[in-house]
Amino acid sequence: WTLSDLPGISPSMCIHKILLEDEAKIARQPQRRLNHLILDVVKKEVTKLLQAGVIYPISDSKWVSPVQVVPKKSGLIVVKNEKNELFPTRVQYSWRVCIDYKRLNQATRKDHFPLSFIDQMLERLAGFYRRFIKDFSKIALPLSNLLKNDVTFNIDDKCKQAFDFLKKAFTS
Repeated sequence: WTLSDLPGISPSMCIHKILLEDEAKIARQPQRRLNHLILDVVKKEVTKLLQAGVIYPISDSKWVSPVQVVPKKSGLIVVKNEKNELFPTRVQYSWRVCIDYKRLNQATRKDHFPLSFIDQMLERLAGFYRRFIKDFSKIALPLSNLLKNDVTFNIDDKCKQAFDFLKKAFTS
C-alpha cells in the first residue's frame, strides 16, 4: 500500500517537519553492528517501508541515527514443566525496527502550546462554568460522594439525576 491509497487522508497530513533549536549541534551517530538474523529483519522492514512510500532515501542528511531491533510483544502460551505444572511463557514471533532519537529529541524545538488531556479540559470547564449554575455544590453532592475514600461506587437515581441536570446545564 502507499499513502495515496488511504482515502480521505491528505499526504500532507502524513509528512512532518522537525523544527530544531537554533544552537542545536548536528548528531551523526555511527551505525551499530547487527546480528546477521536481525540484519535480514531490518532489510525487509526498510524495503517494505520504501515500497509503501512511508520513507524515502536521503543521500545528504547531516543527521544519522542508529537502527535498533527489539522483539515485538507476542501472545502467551501455557507450557508444562517437568513436574506437570502449568506456567505461562511469552513467545516471540516478530521484530520491531526502531530508531534511537535521543540526540535528535534533545535538539528538537519544544512545543510551547501542548494540548491538555480531555479530562483536564473538562475539569477546568466545569470549574469555570459552575459559578453560573445556581446551587452547583448541592446538585453535584451525590456525584462528589462517589469519590470519597472507603465508599462503594454505587450510582443511584440521585446520581443519575444530578448528572443529567449538570449535563443539560453545561451544554445549553
